[in-house]
Amino acid sequence: MRGNTHTPARPFQTSAPGLAKRMRSIFRKQQLWLMFLAAALSAELARAQVIDPNVPLTDPDVFCTGDPCIISADIQVPDLSDIDFGNRHVILQSTLEIGAGSFSMSAGRLTVTDTGRFDAKGGFGEDGGELDILIVGDVVLQNTGLAGSIDLRGFSGGSLLLESLTGSITGPGKIRASATAGEGDGGDLCFSAGQNIDLTGPIQDKGGAQGLGGAFGEFLAGGFVKLDDLDYSGGQFGGGALIIDALGDVTLTKALFDGSNFGDGGCLDVDAGGSIEILGQLKFTSASTEGFGGEIILSAGDAVHLTSAGSILLNGKDCAGDLIVSGKTINMEGTMDVRGLGTASCGGGVELFAAKTLTLNGPLTANSGSISGPLIDLFSDGSITILDDVNGNGGGTTGGRGGRVEISAEGSILIGSTTTISADGPSSGSGGNIIVEGCGVNVSAGAQLSALADDGTITLKDGDQMTLAGNFQAGPGGTLTHIDLRYRDVTKPPITTGATFSPTERLFGGDLSVQNCDLDDDGVPNADDNCPTIPNGPNEAGVPAVGNQTDSDGDEVGDACDNCRLRPNPNQIDSGGVASAGDPLGNLPDGIGNLCQCGDVTNDGRVNQLDLDTQRDALAGISPGISAPDKCNTRGPIDVSAPDAFGVTPDCELNDWAVMNRKLSGLDPGSTQVCAGNLP
Repeated sequence: MRGNTHTPARPFQTSAPGLAKRMRSIFRKQQLWLMFLAAALSAELARAQVIDPNVPLTDPDVFCTGDPCIISADIQVPDLSDIDFGNRHVILQSTLEIGAGSFSMSAGRLTVTDTGRFDAKGGFGEDGGELDILIVGDVVLQNTGLAGSIDLRGFSGGSLLLESLTGSITGPGKIRASATAGEGDGGDLCFSAGQNIDLTGPIQDKGGAQGLGGAFGEFLAGGFVKLDDLDYSGGQFGGGALIIDALGDVTLTKALFDGSNFGDGGCLDVDAGGSIEILGQLKFTSASTEGFGGEIILSAGDAVHLTSAGSILLNGKDCAGDLIVSGKTINMEGTMDVRGLGTASCGGGVELFAAKTLTLNGPLTANSGSISGPLIDLFSDGSITILDDVNGNGGGTTGGRGGRVEISAEGSILIGSTTTISADGPSSGSGGNIIVEGCGVNVSAGAQLSALADDGTITLKDGDQMTLAGNFQAGPGGTLTHIDLRYRDVTKPPITTGATFSPTERLFGGDLSVQNCDLDDDGVPNADDNCPTIPNGPNEAGVPAVGNQTDSDGDEVGDACDNCRLRPNPNQIDSGGVASAGDPLGNLPDGIGNLCQCGDVTNDGRVNQLDLDTQRDALAGISPGISAPDKCNTRGPIDVSAPDAFGVTPDCELNDWAVMNRKLSGLDPGSTQVCAGNLP
């Protein structure tokens, strides 16, 4: 028998070449993939700095080198890190992760690009972090993404202090410090700039619905402030609080400060050395049946303008809020809605005060739900023009009362032909009160003044002569119901052609309780007189009134009553005078304004021993030196030259110190007003 001639096949003999090729290919791909992963990991490690989380950072080279100093890698910043970049320009292109910790930095300039971010979000149950950023020059925030340029969200929002010492804070970047938990509060955002703050991106600093309240914010600027989109809405104890203080103009486009649950609306306090302009809606309302509307205070050195596209809402279901506005001129074109919306709510409070002119081109509504109407005060040292409705009504079906509307001007008052001014009460309640007082009150044909319901009253007072052609209705009913026309000059009774009165008007001529429209009797009405209590009109040697309103420094205070006649000081601030035995600190005003008080080298408005010591040290070349070199000279002559490092000029010498010393010792001759502070 022949043996088996079959030889076992070699493994993979028939398919070995193809399979081996595929295996080698797979192996090469795995090698390439591992090489790619290693390269990616290496790049990630190079990009994200590996830092000991327990050791605060102090070395700026960990972040970047050179100038500009570009931070391009994401860095997890340990708590309590404090970095000084010197005067370099820091450009943040990546994310600095601070978490719930704190981080302080200083630099010459700061730019957060559209990919850069300060991430100080708190983790689960943690509040947002704390950022303290001090920059010498400009700050630019550019990241408009979802997280934005600065993110401080947390259970309660974190805190930010961002300061530009000499520059501006600008950009469209988003800033967030809101609560992420319903029980959390909004954060604290504080901005300070030597020049301007111009932030066109949204600033979100909301409190949770069940939290104590909204956030606190502050914007301080040596120039103008412009903010486009603010959300400081809050929780059950109210919306947020915001302070804006600028030497220049303030422009606001949109602001939301609502309270939720039991919360009141928030608070806004704006103080501008220039003008205030409202371009959109300021909403400070409360949704709660127990909540009050918010509070807005606007104070401007120049104009306040609520544009026709703007509006102010201060509604509350328990009571309306409060609106207080003051400025040189006030022009309210948009809607002002300060109502109590609940069925048992009270009206709000509105006070508008203008130094020159007050104009209402838009409606003002401050009605109540039932309890009592609002208090509306419209004041002007000049004129008032009302061309839209002013509603101060009380509502409800039981016990409600109309509000009190007072319109008072030292100059003329015009109430337009399509205007209604009302302080009506409900039929089961009582009417309110309307008081109009000025120097030349003109109520146009078609206008209406009403204080309907029992005991409603209308009183018009004029120190000159009133012209009435509108419709006047008070009451009907009640023992107090009346329409009174009171005028000071019996030779100028009211002109009432075309006017209708219900009930019949009562006339009170020669009423000395009505304002005197020319207090100094110089022939120039108070509203036009730059010295309303000191005669500087035709009574002075027959000089015509217009020609004698002399104002040498153009500060709108006439020479006859200006305490710094050659230096503009419209506020006429006089903090004190020259110290004496009875007034050793010089605290008593002496009729000389701070701006031109000779001898006041410390610039506090007073002349006392501190000024004497300061001047002596400065003359000897000892710090701190003289703060007001232009007021050092107290004996003449004047030689105004550039002061040295200690504030000493050629007209500031030892003889001036000797004169001051004698004056403060009660000896003659004393100092005189001959310093440069009294030059034009």
